Amino acid sequence: MLGKLIKFIILTRVNRSVLGINLFLLFLEGLYVYVIPFTFSFYYVTTTFAFTLLVYVITSGVLLTKSDAYYLLTLPIDQKQISLALFIGNFIVTGYFSLFFGIFTLKLLGLLGILITFIFALIAVGLSVALANAKITYKALIGGLLALWYISPFFHFYYSPTAIFLGLDYNYIFLILLLGLSVFFALQNLDNIRFKVFTQGNQPIVKRTINFSGKSPFMAIVTRSFSFFEIFARFNYMGNTSFKSVRINVFYILAVTIILSIIYYIINKIIPLFQFITFIPIIEIMFLYYTAFSAFSFEPLWISMGLLPPIKYARYYLLSKALSIMLIFLPIGIVFMLNPVTLGLGISTIITLPFSYIYLASIQARLNPFQVKEDTMPNYRYTAIQYLITFLSFPVLILIYIPAIIIGLMSGIISSLVMFVLSLPFLISSSFWKKVEEKMVENGFV
Repeated sequence: MLGKLIKFIILTRVNRSVLGINLFLLFLEGLYVYVIPFTFSFYYVTTTFAFTLLVYVITSGVLLTKSDAYYLLTLPIDQKQISLALFIGNFIVTGYFSLFFGIFTLKLLGLLGILITFIFALIAVGLSVALANAKITYKALIGGLLALWYISPFFHFYYSPTAIFLGLDYNYIFLILLLGLSVFFALQNLDNIRFKVFTQGNQPIVKRTINFSGKSPFMAIVTRSFSFFEIFARFNYMGNTSFKSVRINVFYILAVTIILSIIYYIINKIIPLFQFITFIPIIEIMFLYYTAFSAFSFEPLWISMGLLPPIKYARYYLLSKALSIMLIFLPIGIVFMLNPVTLGLGISTIITLPFSYIYLASIQARLNPFQVKEDTMPNYRYTAIQYLITFLSFPVLILIYIPAIIIGLMSGIISSLVMFVLSLPFLISSSFWKKVEEKMVENGFV
């Protein structure tokens, strides 16, 4: 029975029809990682493992969709067995999807890296169950400390599980110890687990009004974009894809980037941080992923493309969002431009990122638009369309990363010019946005 439950859980999380596509993409990615610099692989893998752990710990628990709850929890089976099946099944799914970034461990550890990827996935899933009933403050504290421990080799502290990627074999002790503790406490907590079930979100509360009086359509959209930044984040933990919408004041984000830029500038004057150059594009790509994924998700179709021609509204929307991204990253870009080594990266940060957003948001809107109608939405299974979007995103990933590899002014200029050329058609093609509008109606936009 346990095996059947695990199989059921896996097949409700992964679309069987795209398993072949996944394996083929992993094979291609496995060939690609051998030409990637060792430094990038180390920073990328370590960062993603740390970020995954932090997300799993903060959002810990056993998450069920309504359909799962109505079926699984009504079966005449002991709840502990259901929880155990969820734990094992979701670990397998999490480890499977972790391979898409964990495959870079092949460059660091060879085939052993595949096993290590699943171990890190099991640690994340185990901690998410072990801390399911803890207060959010404790989750944030523990998750934050563990994430910092993961990335501590960046700061020359080499007593960390992720330091095994640098060939420091004594750190396998820390990895095995953390794995044992996370699994032990997870199994101990299965009896006390509280299932989380998606429900309709609460009615939104208006905290601050925005005055659009006397403004043109373009300025009204710009005012809205510069008032707050909307991110509709997708988290995959315990095998379930969960969503959470967040609205953050743009100037709060700007204040954070200003502070971080000042800190970086001061530290870099004392201790050169050139080794972090390859780490910066990873953060930028993560930011772009979440922002572009959220494009048009909060827009009522009847009041956006219903009042303005689709191309005009899309142009205003994308340009206003691109300008807000430019403003947010402007302090970081300026600091980079003050250093000849990071000059190209600074230009790329200020110019390439906004145009990358236009490109990615347009692709997302055309192929897989969806509208946020509540804060939490049911999970869905991965389909081939997500992989098509990922494939079409490769030019952005390459152009953002080039200035970090090729030092100099020209790398930043070329990256920015190419990204401008790629994004320009989306700002002038009327037929493209008419098809986007049709796709939105088809996907249930209101």
